Amino acid sequence: MKRAVQEIVDFYEVMEMRKASCHVLIPQDTLNWLIKRLYPKGGNSLKNVWLDAGRWFGKFLAIKLHSHKAVEFFVKILTASEWELDEVSLEKKENILRLRLFF
Repeated sequence: MKRAVQEIVDFYEVMEMRKASCHVLIPQDTLNWLIKRLYPKGGNSLKNVWLDAGRWFGKFLAIKLHSHKAVEFFVKILTASEWELDEVSLEKKENILRLRLFF
């Protein structure tokens, strides 16, 4: 597949973490279809469900990896498995983290 060993290891670690956190992979078209059907009637509820899921996953990563490594691993997740992203960058300044996603 013409991939560097580190890239393969990163991808494996990401898939193992997704598996441990009960993530499922679904086609993007299917997800978009579901959102289009649910959002008009329950947009606020849908937003809250996504927000709660994000908070839970952040806590899950913090517990599994120790808090200081969770953000870096999240960047690894985005880099290794989100195909729509062209670039992911994380900047740290004092107590501020800035995550930038380029599509």
